[in-house]
Amino acid sequence: MSFEEAELLRLRAETFLRNAERLYAEGEYDLAAFGVEQYCQLMLKYKLLLKTGAYPRTHSLIRLVRELAKAAEGIKEVAEEAKKTGERKVVLISFSGHGLLDMANFADVLGFAKG
Repeated sequence: MSFEEAELLRLRAETFLRNAERLYAEGEYDLAAFGVEQYCQLMLKYKLLLKTGAYPRTHSLIRLVRELAKAAEGIKEVAEEAKKTGERKVVLISFSGHGLLDMANFADVLGFAKG
């Protein structure tokens, strides 16, 4: 996974959303709905890319949501194990199995965030 690819997905998603908002304001509801669907697909792929390092080549929102839920569940299991043992070492060992993770969210789950 490259940072550039992830950033491109996010930027394209935001462009689809802005375009959908404009189309909706102009009364082009069917095209606005298409833009929102594209936004959703690209944002799900972006999140998957950040969490796992890859995403499936599909247009199915249902499949993308399921894949993201699976990735999140795996991350949750690692976080729970680290909390139980009190060892951050578990987290480091587990990273290789999960690819690149959204570190801020992961830190929140583990309770490592400042607060």
